[in-house]
Amino acid sequence: MKELYEVVLGGVVEDDIIILLKDLESHSERVDDVTASEVLGIASCLGLDQSMVAELCRFEGDVCVSAKLYGFDIVSASSDFFVLLRVVKCGGGVDVELCFDDSVFSDVDKVMLLLQKYLKEISDRVRMKEYYGGMEPAKDLGTRYFTGEMLGPLVTRFR
Repeated sequence: MKELYEVVLGGVVEDDIIILLKDLESHSERVDDVTASEVLGIASCLGLDQSMVAELCRFEGDVCVSAKLYGFDIVSASSDFFVLLRVVKCGGGVDVELCFDDSVFSDVDKVMLLLQKYLKEISDRVRMKEYYGGMEPAKDLGTRYFTGEMLGPLVTRFR
């Protein structure tokens, strides 16, 4: 049975959302299936661009924009494997989430530690309140691989 994994960048500063999305996009072979949970004031979500981010931030209420990132090289996945990206505006804050399953990985622990390293590097350029990753739902402290630079209980359980 496939397990689901998630990393969350919580409380991303609105001015830095596009910087983060462009960085994520730069690590992907292609971005597909960009959709929004609500009708935004743009003709369509064709990509992860400044107009989409502006409309998401202006939207009066909760909204989620999702996309598939194929060939996401941070986790060395094959080109037909995708990471689900979600940009969630809820309660006035914006979180960016990456979700994937373990179908192509022989060592998910290593993948999660690579993601932690990547998030640490990007946190130097993108302002956010926190970042963490684990088995879905990663908000559960007992299923975390990491919280910021600290290792979580799943890492110690597998080491």
